[in-house]
Amino acid sequence: MKRTISVMVGHGSVNHNTRKFHAKNTDPERSHLNIDYCQENIKAVYHELFDEALKRYNEKQTRADRQIKDYYEKIRSGKQEKPFHEIILQVGNRDDMSADSEEGQLAAAVLDEYMKGFQERNPQLRVFSAHLHMDEATPHLHIDFVPFTTGSKRGLDTRVSLKQALAAQGFQGGTRGDTEWSQWVRSEKEQLSLVMERHGIEWEDKGTHDKHLSVLDYKKEQRAKEVAALETVMAEKESQVEGQERRLKELAPAVKNMERLAAEFSADPEQILPEPGALETGRAYRERKAKPLWEKIVNAS
Repeated sequence: MKRTISVMVGHGSVNHNTRKFHAKNTDPERSHLNIDYCQENIKAVYHELFDEALKRYNEKQTRADRQIKDYYEKIRSGKQEKPFHEIILQVGNRDDMSADSEEGQLAAAVLDEYMKGFQERNPQLRVFSAHLHMDEATPHLHIDFVPFTTGSKRGLDTRVSLKQALAAQGFQGGTRGDTEWSQWVRSEKEQLSLVMERHGIEWEDKGTHDKHLSVLDYKKEQRAKEVAALETVMAEKESQVEGQERRLKELAPAVKNMERLAAEFSADPEQILPEPGALETGRAYRERKAKPLWEKIVNAS
């Protein structure tokens, strides 16, 4: 049995990967077959990796405006590095490894075994999110990681850097078409092919992205747009809910006060408006009975 290996760059949508909502290409009835290896808050991972280095960096700064308050936000809003990277790996395609077939189960077993060795093999790529999806056309694996380097001479001594992280793992790069990234991807394909061999599958190495991969990339791009639109709607709804919750909190003291007054005055006969006299005018009733009682209630509140 020969099968191709596909490695793609993903967009890293947490809501999509964890199935907080389902895109059109997913089958919710199969989502229970997915495997969630880990899902950590990326900001917590940044604190784990960089807080000590950030403290050392800030202590050296003689000017307050050169200190970094939030390293994650600095990277996220900058242009030099991405806060994290995602790769998507797949064995075969929907024609020869469909998720609902025996071959698809075999592909899932291969990807599962491959995933279990990923972090140990890549110590400079801190994995914080990883999911094996079995509810789409073909089993595939999402791995999200933060690349970091230590012992840096500029900026933080431990900082985000894909190039330096891969260099620390032995990928030095060369020509424009032979970068650290391309070398690393090739190495990971080889690692995956070794797992495939143990399961009786030979790697059909075509050397380039074949036709089915191009189609898959297109579909991934379209789904990314759908995911982005859904996330925008979710953010708007969450903002509306937060606004309503704030309003309720603001009104809560007034409601409590009204409940207290209602309880006090309904239980006190003296606080109930008396019946008007037989010959009493409306004006007299207002001035002598209603108005004094109202003033008493207002003063009591």
